[in-house]
Amino acid sequence: MPDDPTLPAAPEPDTESAEQPEEEAPTEDHEPTAAETQASELATVEVLAEEIQELRAKAAERDEFLDKLQRSKADFINYQKRVQRERERWAELTLQDFALELLPVVDDLERALDAARRDHDTHTFAHGFELIYTKLCKVLSDEGITPFDALGRPFDPAFHEAVAYLDRPDAADRTVIEVARKGYILGERVLRPAQVIVARNPRPPEEKAQETGANP
Repeated sequence: MPDDPTLPAAPEPDTESAEQPEEEAPTEDHEPTAAETQASELATVEVLAEEIQELRAKAAERDEFLDKLQRSKADFINYQKRVQRERERWAELTLQDFALELLPVVDDLERALDAARRDHDTHTFAHGFELIYTKLCKVLSDEGITPFDALGRPFDPAFHEAVAYLDRPDAADRTVIEVARKGYILGERVLRPAQVIVARNPRPPEEKAQETGANP
């Protein structure tokens, strides 16, 4: 069939444009706008404000804790002072009661001395002092202060204070043979140890007695 002169010819494909890749648009740094800058600054200020608020809250807690600590310390100091005052008061009352019990003994002693100076009677003088001694022992006993026996007992450093050692073949070794000063106890506690003289005898008396009897 002959070509129709009225139809246009088909265009030929552009091979050059198909072969060349498309050029990428150049990227440029995005400059923040004034609104974006303001929003970022506002966010930073809010964060700082929250941190400042937290710091203030912690500072308030610290101040409250320090205030409680100072008040507790002041209360404890006041408690110590109050206990010390009560202790001193009870000690004073105890000493006062003891002095009131002891003063009549002093009165009796003064009367006995006056009578001895007037009468020059040694028997009356000795009897007066015996009565004073008895009354004084009763005062001490009422306070729980009593003497304890030491003579003839084994030496015990918890109760005895040795002032001398003597060789005594008729006594057991480390036995109290003489009391130089009485010892006293207060309740169940040693108030003052007894000063004693202690026997020194390495061998028991029974062995020495047997040895003496065996010798002609």
